Amino acid sequence: MVKFSREYEASIIPEWKAAFVDYKRLKKLIKRIKVTRRDDSFAAANAAAAADHLLPPPPAEKEAGGYGFSILDPVRAIAARFSAGQQPSASEDEECPDRGELVRSTDKHEREFMERADEELEKVNAFYTGQEAELLARGDALLEQLRILADVKRILADPPPPPPPPAAPAASPEAALCRRRRRPPRRRRRCTAPAAATSSPASPRRSPCQVGDTNHPHT
Repeated sequence: MVKFSREYEASIIPEWKAAFVDYKRLKKLIKRIKVTRRDDSFAAANAAAAADHLLPPPPAEKEAGGYGFSILDPVRAIAARFSAGQQPSASEDEECPDRGELVRSTDKHEREFMERADEELEKVNAFYTGQEAELLARGDALLEQLRILADVKRILADPPPPPPPPAAPAASPEAALCRRRRRPPRRRRRCTAPAAATSSPASPRRSPCQVGDTNHPHT
């Protein structure tokens, strides 16, 4: 028992110590039951010996002088009844009130042990149920993260189409005016008056409209 107690204490996880079975307390209750039963056995033997004087002697003892009868027979019967787990009858309790009180005391300690054992079992079950729910929630969160990661990888594997070229900006009136000013000026056409009648016949005739410089004669 000492070895098991040490091994059990060594296996306890400090963070979860409150969720483990309180072995020391249950062990104390078991020892209390053992001590109570041992005391009850001695008290029952004494009570049986005292009650034997209240019982009438058996016929064999009256007729044959007590041969074939032992004073330990009631003690053996009561001890056998206790070892078999049988409860004493109401008549036996009336004959020996102390014995009934001892049996009730033993039952009280046994009920206390069973109630405490049930509490420890419920505590362990509740702890494992909570841990299981937490692990399932974490598993669902990891699966969701894996799905998101798979979507991101698929998007990165397929490059998006190139964007369309930017549209040319609309020309402003100021830009159009600047382009117009940069153009070279057009050549102007100049017209001359018709030749006078008094002009010399030797002078060459000129076209009514000449392009270019008027001082340059036609060839």
